Amino acid sequence: MGRIKEMKRKIAVIIGHNEVEQGAYSEFLKSSEYNFFKEVAYKMQEKNVNIVVFERKYCRNYSSEVKRVLTEIYDYELKYFISFSFIVELHFNSADVLAEGCEVIVKDSDEKAKKIAKRKYIIKIE
Repeated sequence: MGRIKEMKRKIAVIIGHNEVEQGAYSEFLKSSEYNFFKEVAYKMQEKNVNIVVFERKYCRNYSSEVKRVLTEIYDYELKYFISFSFIVELHFNSADVLAEGCEVIVKDSDEKAKKIAKRKYIIKIE
């Protein structure tokens, strides 16, 4: 019987917002959240085959929009017999003009996710 190769981590990246409701607009970047992160996400995917990009489709309410994209991710996992290590949704941190950095939301009972969320990363995308 052949050896099973160790599966690399797969990361699902969701582009924040959608084509209709594009989120905050950055004067500095001259771009909406949606347009900026759409470009970033697909560049990430080009550089790393273990990243799969998903886009939220406009719905009348946020819950339906999120449910739809999470269902799409689940269906992708079933279709390709994979399991994403984690899911990231990209957004500006614009609630406060002095805001910087990012925020991470994890399930309280998931100690491994908490450790990952506390790490500091610098990611350069060319």
